[in-house]
This record gives sequence, structure tokens and C-alpha cells, in this order.
Amino acid sequence: MKYSYAALALSALAFAAPAPAAVEDCDETVPAVQQPAVQHPAYQAPPVALPSPIPSNDANCPKVECPAGGDKKAANFPIKFTSTFSIVATPDQVVNGTNVPTGGLEGAVGYYDFGLNSDLNLICYNITLVGVTGAYQSPADTATHIHQSALGRSGPPRIAFPNPTIVEGSNIRQSVGCLSGPFVTGIEAADNVTDTGSASGFTIAAIEANPSAFNADVHTADAVPGAVRGQFGAPLSS
Repeated sequence: MKYSYAALALSALAFAAPAPAAVEDCDETVPAVQQPAVQHPAYQAPPVALPSPIPSNDANCPKVECPAGGDKKAANFPIKFTSTFSIVATPDQVVNGTNVPTGGLEGAVGYYDFGLNSDLNLICYNITLVGVTGAYQSPADTATHIHQSALGRSGPPRIAFPNPTIVEGSNIRQSVGCLSGPFVTGIEAADNVTDTGSASGFTIAAIEANPSAFNADVHTADAVPGAVRGQFGAPLSS
């Protein structure tokens, strides 16, 4: 079921060394020297690390290599990004549909790293949410978005990302992959017909043209207007 943006605005990571063969020296035979076995430590999975900004010449996963949900890394598939962004999303930046600050979800934080290629209308993402609780809740196709709106203002979603999944045994949720246009959000514009994604004229180039007019957020049942939100700033590279 599709919803209008207007309605949304109102609701809110033993080997034993082989013994050397005996060596003959003249008439004497030197006995083989037995080396002690090297004890290797057991492998332990590395702790979950917060993401670093996406390198400007590397991509986690182009859409054509990703399964549904876009969370598989595709090695050896470099993409030239035209810009990269790193956003820290916090509860205090969340506003509802009438631009009133809600406080978001206390204690939560979101790390959104993006690599953009405006020539391909493509965005790669590395999203890590910490301390975000509650089931995802949004009338859009997913609850993890890029919206077009200035700081302190509400605005329509332009991209709907696969929702980050819980890292077992932690309070961390992660989602990694790439999406390319046309983008569909599942939310209708004011005409109650046109999707607020690509059908409304949105392209990746729009973010590069005016980054501060866009933000990233996530919505859950514990904070329907938004758990955390972060405004785009100057690109890390371009």
C-alpha cells in the first residue's frame, strides 16, 4: 500500500616445522634436528568495528552483484566515486512532520558512509546503527532513508535503503551494499500519484549539487518520526 508524503508528514569482521633431512658431512652423519611444534593461537573473529569512510576508488558491492537486500560485498569490482560522504546521525537532529524536534531515540547513534557516482546514478552505502531499538516502522518501502530537507526541516524520502540487520550478540545493526536508479520509496508526492524517488525527478547528482539539503535517518516503533538523523555536509572527496 502506498502512502502520500503529506500523510507521512502528519504521522510521523600447528604446523610442526618439517624436520630437515639428515646431512652427510664426509664420513659423519649429522642426526636430524627435531624442531618443536609451533603453537598457533586459535582464530577468533574480530570485534565489530565502526565503519571507516568508503574509499573513493572502491565499492562494497555494485547492484548487479548483490542479492536481494544488497548486503553482499563484491570483491575486485572497483567503482570510481564522484564524491563520498560520512555522516554521524544523532537523536537531537530528529524533527517530526511539522518540523518540531522530537529528541529521537535517546542514546542511539548512526554512522552513514556513502560513495556516490552521479554519472551512473549510483550510491554505495555502509550503515551502522548503535543502540537503535524497536522494530522498523515506516509507511515507505523500508525505514532507512535519505530525505531531501534542510537541517531542522522535514521532507520527502528520496532513497529507501535495506534496513540494517542486528549483529548477533550486540546492540549494533548494519547494512552494506549499493543501489542504482531509478529509486523507489513507496511514498507518493503531494499529487498522491508520483513516487518521491526518481519519478519525482530525483537523481544522485542532486545530492552532489546541494549536500546540505539532504539527510539520512532511520525510523522504528520506538521513535516513529526518527531514531537518529544526520545532515549531509561537505564531501570527503569529489
